Amino acid sequence: MASIVVCDPRQQVRDRISTLMSTVPGMDPVVPVSAVAELLDRYAARADVVLMGAQPDPSVVPNAIRDLLARDPGAVVLVFGDGDEHAQVTSAMSAGARGFLCADASQIEVSAALAHALPMNVLRRGPGANGDSAATRPAPASGQSRGQSGAHSGDSPSPMSPNGAKMRSTLTERELQVLRGISEGKTNVQIGRVLFLSEDTVKTHARRLFRKLGVHHRAEAVARALRDGLIR
Repeated sequence: MASIVVCDPRQQVRDRISTLMSTVPGMDPVVPVSAVAELLDRYAARADVVLMGAQPDPSVVPNAIRDLLARDPGAVVLVFGDGDEHAQVTSAMSAGARGFLCADASQIEVSAALAHALPMNVLRRGPGANGDSAATRPAPASGQSRGQSGAHSGDSPSPMSPNGAKMRSTLTERELQVLRGISEGKTNVQIGRVLFLSEDTVKTHARRLFRKLGVHHRAEAVARALRDGLIR
């Protein structure tokens, strides 16, 4: 499972994001901290992913990201906010953040963002791997720049697990296309537009997909598919 630190000075925001993150399959534990100094001192090399909220001082977030990456070049940082902090988001991305989340993002939007940001070996860790830390993550591959995740790099896809290969043999190409759309955070309507299908047809494919994967909702489907190598 992946460990997460949520850093925001506002307790209400911090608690809401932490609660949301704890509902995403494979994400455990979630550690909330209020100050960047506490994040840097105690958790810089212990989290698989760090979520940072906008700060009163716009220089705090990009500076903290640079400090984290200086200590651990493989650190994965996402920033979140209400969408109006354009300057802070731009500065954070320039400093090495791997993505932005709206503070009111849905569970599937969070799952999709994590799917694209976290390295595959972290996403596939089972419940017995809780002792792993960011300090034990492999360093980025040669030629992979800081601030890029394995999900966005040009590396060859990771091989499927035996269970993934078995699942793949049961899925139709259309079901895989729907799965990829779900992993990107698209709605059924958006997936339908891309695939030239009606919303009801997409829903039918999704129901069959969930049944074959043995899951009950979108976030579970994305987590299962990532762990078993069906998508990357």
